Amino acid sequence: MTDRQRVTNWPTAFPITDVPAVEKLLESLTESPVERAIRIAQPDDEPVTKTEEQAIREAESDSRPPVPLEDLLAEYRMK
Repeated sequence: MTDRQRVTNWPTAFPITDVPAVEKLLESLTESPVERAIRIAQPDDEPVTKTEEQAIREAESDSRPPVPLEDLLAEYRMK
């Protein structure tokens, strides 16, 4: 039996109650460093400043239509 065949049979060897733990383990082995950093990052607990509040209000009140990603890529020659 090859390693791949043996590994393929492992999921049926675990009790159903262990499936969530096994799933987390397998996900942790296949996630990228960026995905891991995002998953374990602490929440931002700093208060929002007045400047940030103003920027949020301006962004939310912007009525211009969104710019298609293709246009931005072409403008900055990233295509």
